Amino acid sequence: MDTNFIIPFRLDSEDRLKNLFRALIYLRYKFPSTKILIINQDINDSNTIIPEYLIKYNIQNVEFVDSGISGPFYKSKLINIGLNKCETDVVVIHDCDVLIPKEQLELSVKMCYDEYSVVYPYSNPQYDVLQNKFQEFEQDYDFKKIEYSVPPRMMLHQHSTNNYPVIGYAPGFCITINKKKLGKYAFYNEDYIGWGCEDGEYIFKMDFLNVKMTRVYGPVFHFEHERTETQFSDATSKNYKLYEKTIRMAADELKKYYGVE
Repeated sequence: MDTNFIIPFRLDSEDRLKNLFRALIYLRYKFPSTKILIINQDINDSNTIIPEYLIKYNIQNVEFVDSGISGPFYKSKLINIGLNKCETDVVVIHDCDVLIPKEQLELSVKMCYDEYSVVYPYSNPQYDVLQNKFQEFEQDYDFKKIEYSVPPRMMLHQHSTNNYPVIGYAPGFCITINKKKLGKYAFYNEDYIGWGCEDGEYIFKMDFLNVKMTRVYGPVFHFEHERTETQFSDATSKNYKLYEKTIRMAADELKKYYGVE
C-alpha cells in the first residue's frame, strides 16, 4: 500500500505500551511492506523501551523518532514532525489505541489518491474493547472474534458526507490525508498544546477550506486504556477555549488565522 503510517505516542501508562504494540503488530501483519513512523514524546524511559520492544517482537520497517518534546501530550506537534518525515503523498495518521479493518484502510488510501483529500477510514460503529478480550482475535486477526465490553456506539447518522457537522462527530482515531493536495494545510495547528480539540479543529479547517472529504463505511475498534491526569490538564482547558473561539470567527478572521491568500 503506497502510504506511510504516522503514530504519535506518549507512554503515560502501561496500557498505552500494550496498545501501541497491539496496533504495530496488527499493521505489520496486514501491511508488511508499509512504512510506520512512531513519533515519540519521551516519558518513563520510552526512548529506550520502545526500540527494545521493536527488536523483541521483530517488527520491521518502523522508523522510531524521538521528538525531543517534553510536557503534556503534544499530539499536533508530533503529527507535524511525522508529516515532514513521511515519504508518500498519502499518509495515514493513526492513534495507538485503535484498530481498523484492512479493507477500510486500503479504500481510504485509494480514495485519497483519487478524488478526495481527506478520508476517515471508519464510520459506524465504535467498539470499545477491554484489555483481556483480545486473545482469540490475535491468533488470526479476525474481527468477528473480538469481544466487546459494552454495546457499540453509533457515532454518525450517515457514513459518507462532505458536511462538517456529521464529519465532526468523530474527528479522531485515524485519518487518511493527501499531503500533496493539501499543501501547507495538511499540517495540524500547533496552538493546540496537550490533549483535546486538535482533531476537531483540523476537520473544521478542512471544511472551511472546502476540502473534499468523506468517510469509509465500517467500524473502528478502540482499546481500553487508563485515563491519566494529563488528558484533563490546564492545557486541555485552554484547547477547548481556543476551539470555541475559532469556530465562532468570521470568515475574514479565519482566512487570516489559516493564512488563506
